Amino acid sequence: MEKFKSALNIWGYIERNTAVFAFCAVVMINITQIILRYVFEFSIFWVQEISQLLMLYAYFVGTSSVFRIRHYVVVEFFFKKMSISLQKKLYALAQLLTIIFCSIIVFWIIEEFPRQMTTYSVILHIPRFFSYLPLLIGSLSIIAITIYYSIEVWKACQNDKSKSISEIESLILLS
Repeated sequence: MEKFKSALNIWGYIERNTAVFAFCAVVMINITQIILRYVFEFSIFWVQEISQLLMLYAYFVGTSSVFRIRHYVVVEFFFKKMSISLQKKLYALAQLLTIIFCSIIVFWIIEEFPRQMTTYSVILHIPRFFSYLPLLIGSLSIIAITIYYSIEVWKACQNDKSKSISEIESLILLS
C-alpha cells in the first residue's frame, strides 16, 4: 500500500503542477490576445480553442487535486456533526457512489472514443477527444484516490473504532 500511496503522491504533484501551469497559460495567452487585438489590431485565431482546452484541463484535474487533499469544507462541517457510526456508513456509501459515478464517466468516454477521434474542432482541426481527455484523467485519478482512502480508512476503523472519519483521514492524507 505504501507504493500505491507514493505513486498517488507523485501523480498528485504532477497533476497539481500541470493544472496550475494550464491555468497560468490561459491567463498569459489571453493577455497576449487582448494586447494584440486592442493595441496592434491583430488577432490569433486559435486562442479561444486552446484556452477552452487548457481551462478544461485545469478544472477537471484541479478538482481531482482538491479531492486528493480533502479540501471540501462545507461537506466536512455537516459530516462532523454526525455520530461516528453514521459517519462510517455514509463514508462507505459516498466512496462507492464516487467510484460508480467516475466509472460511468470513464466508460462513456471510452465508448465515445471512436466518434470523438473522427470529429474535429473547427479552428485547429484536432480530434474532439482532447476535450474529453481532462475529464478522463480527472475521473481515473479520483477513482484511484477513492480506492486508496477506502482501504486505508477501512483498515484504520478495524484498529480503532472510536475515531471519526476526519480524524482517520487526517492521519493518512495524501500530499
